Amino acid sequence: TIVPKIHVDADVLPLEWQIRMVRTAVVVATAALLVASLSGQQPTHNKQPVKFKSGELTLVGVVYKPDGPGPFPTVIWNHGSEKTPGASRQFDAVADIFVPAGYAVFAPSRRGHDSSEGAYISALLDAEEKKYDPDSAARLSVRLLETEQLDDQFSGIAYAKTLPFVDVNRMVVAGGSFGG
Repeated sequence: TIVPKIHVDADVLPLEWQIRMVRTAVVVATAALLVASLSGQQPTHNKQPVKFKSGELTLVGVVYKPDGPGPFPTVIWNHGSEKTPGASRQFDAVADIFVPAGYAVFAPSRRGHDSSEGAYISALLDAEEKKYDPDSAARLSVRLLETEQLDDQFSGIAYAKTLPFVDVNRMVVAGGSFGG
């Protein structure tokens, strides 16, 4: 299996070429994973469930890391609005791409998701719409995404920075929908 190693020296390569290199590495890693899945091989990861704090709430997440002590560049993957993102292949699929390329991955679950404490955002929005109207629910959505949901993401980043194998100078945050 071809596993790209990504190292970009910002002082040498222009930003456009850095972006092209990262995109190429993602394409190569995806192709390698496709070949592996067609041949029955499954990527192996050092996968560990973790707990961390966001204010008074205890949140959960999953950490994946390559073999070795690190430090590794790290991807923080923020899920969308689904109630149990950790029960799907979403987190594993992200790790399938990045861990073989030498990245650690941290996938935090925001309040109300998986077994994280707190209210589930979609339940709050549904209740707001039933009590008032869709516009009120939309306003609440913006407020929650700009405050407590974002606080949970920042808490996840802060937690990842405490992990001994994370290179705090090489971190990226990505996600989809409510997590993007």
